Amino acid sequence: LQKMSLASNMLTGSLPQSFNALHGLIDLELFDNNLLGSLPLQLSCLPKLQHLYLQSNRFSGFWAPITNASALTYLFLQDNQLSLSWDSLFANNTRLVSLSVSENFLRGNLSTVELPHSLRYLEAIGVELSGPLPEAIFLSLGANFITGTLPDD
Repeated sequence: LQKMSLASNMLTGSLPQSFNALHGLIDLELFDNNLLGSLPLQLSCLPKLQHLYLQSNRFSGFWAPITNASALTYLFLQDNQLSLSWDSLFANNTRLVSLSVSENFLRGNLSTVELPHSLRYLEAIGVELSGPLPEAIFLSLGANFITGTLPDD
């Protein structure tokens, strides 16, 4: 199985721990459901995972970095109740192209992490980020505590 799309299906409950059996999974789409609870640590055991769409659910708890999913390029976590650390979002995720973490419990200083060079889209609306603006192709950082000047380009 390479792609699992169960988006907008009114799913309820928590994610099963058995995700680690899906070794070939590249694309996981579970957005716009009513899923809750913590994200299983087994998501870290999916080495081919490139696209993870978990937005618009009720996931909660602390985000455990997906440290072994080094192929991850698209990570959409917005509109949940996850507790996120700015520093942990980029642990071994050096290929991220698009990241959305809006409307979660996220705190951090933008200057403490060097963003992946591959990052082209960053959305972090309604969280508690501070510090200077990072350089990226498209930024959406409304309702934060951004300081500094706008980049020239």
